[in-house]
Amino acid sequence: MVTICGVEADYDAERMSFDDAVDLLAQKGITAIVYTSPWHAEDRQRWRVLCPLSQEMPPGRRDHFLGRLNGLLRGIFAGESWTLSQAYYYGSVNRNPSHRVEVIDGHAIDAHDDLDMIWLGESAGPAQAAANGNASQDTRHDAELIRCIVTCEHLHVELVALSERYVARGIPSRVIADLLRGMMLSHPEASRDERWLDRYQDIGRTVARIPETRLIRLCAVTRGATVFQRNRRT
Repeated sequence: MVTICGVEADYDAERMSFDDAVDLLAQKGITAIVYTSPWHAEDRQRWRVLCPLSQEMPPGRRDHFLGRLNGLLRGIFAGESWTLSQAYYYGSVNRNPSHRVEVIDGHAIDAHDDLDMIWLGESAGPAQAAANGNASQDTRHDAELIRCIVTCEHLHVELVALSERYVARGIPSRVIADLLRGMMLSHPEASRDERWLDRYQDIGRTVARIPETRLIRLCAVTRGATVFQRNRRT
């Protein structure tokens, strides 16, 4: 495989409905095709989602974009969706009366950098999505986050979580970026793959986004408090 032009995911756990998936993608404005799989039925929700990219990209970046989709849909995708080269059938089988297809207009998923804050990888599931919906809710000690980065066991969520903590402690953004790069450079050079390179090159942007993200959360909390006070008065 030389390049990829999109990400695809298969869902057959029968918990999230086809309509809920379509609504989440449409609300976020993500270009996608959602269609039911052959064994789908009204009481047995099974479907697939295809998200095209804005341009062809290296196969090593697929996990990153699939993690964005998985985070948005609450960590529902099982390990098979992370298989790089896999064929899927499409279309109605045996004239299935429940077969459906929805095309959603929006922006390509690679343009949605905002989804990095809710990114969920292959090992994540619905329980983890609820508990660790974004990096700011990560309760692990700094040492464990650093271990994951140095060993390259996990990267994205840990880099974001450490960035947020360091910003909150008043450490300058330039220093934070240098610290994170140092951690990643501790990983043996011979073992650095495309995922490592993608995350390393993105450190500056990751750190730069943290103050804006913290402000958005603060505004959201403030708005929630205002609404609560209004409700109490009424």
